Amino acid sequence: MYDGLLRPLTGAGPWLDPAAPARTAVARPWRFTPLVEQGREAAPGTAIGRVEDAGSLAYLVLSRGGEVSAIRQAGRV
Repeated sequence: MYDGLLRPLTGAGPWLDPAAPARTAVARPWRFTPLVEQGREAAPGTAIGRVEDAGSLAYLVLSRGGEVSAIRQAGRV
C-alpha cells in the first residue's frame, strides 16, 4: 500500500492504525513566503503564498480569485 506520493505505508506508524487513539494536532510554526502583494488582483488558482516545513514538499496557497486584501509577511506563522 502506498500514499499519494507513492511512498510505502508499511511501518508508517500508529497514525495509520484505525484502532489507535486519536491524537490532537500539534501547534508548530510554519515558514510562509508571500508570492503576491496586497492590493493585487489574483485569478482563481494563482499561487499567492508558499508554506514550507510541513513535510518534504512546499505547499502552495492558492487564490479563489479577486483582490488580495491582506497577506502575511514572510516568516514563521
